[in-house]
Amino acid sequence: MVNQWIQGVELGEKLRCNPSFGDRDALSTKNRILQVRYEDLRQDTFTHLNRIFEFIGLPVAAPELDSITAALSINNVKQKGEGHHIRKGIVDAWKDELSQGDIETCNRMAAPQLKKLGYEL
Repeated sequence: MVNQWIQGVELGEKLRCNPSFGDRDALSTKNRILQVRYEDLRQDTFTHLNRIFEFIGLPVAAPELDSITAALSINNVKQKGEGHHIRKGIVDAWKDELSQGDIETCNRMAAPQLKKLGYEL
């Protein structure tokens, strides 16, 4: 699983560095890639979901965004957690679920990417 995360981060970085897909295209000043952190989305769903809609050029009024946020809340998902595709939806739950050895292994494997993204080891 850590290898998949590392690969995803590295592919995202390659896209950002590619002039055809980078942060700004050659014909405009519009960003072409939006980075969204799960932690931020969970902490302030309304703000970050609004940022996503603005990025794709689809303005959404606050009442509608409130409705979307409520409808898509992980709290409404009935089949989540152990054994399901959708986990608990709790930021940093892995700290309680993984052993200290597993956490150290993950940190060792992903240290460069974690540091680059601003995560503490």
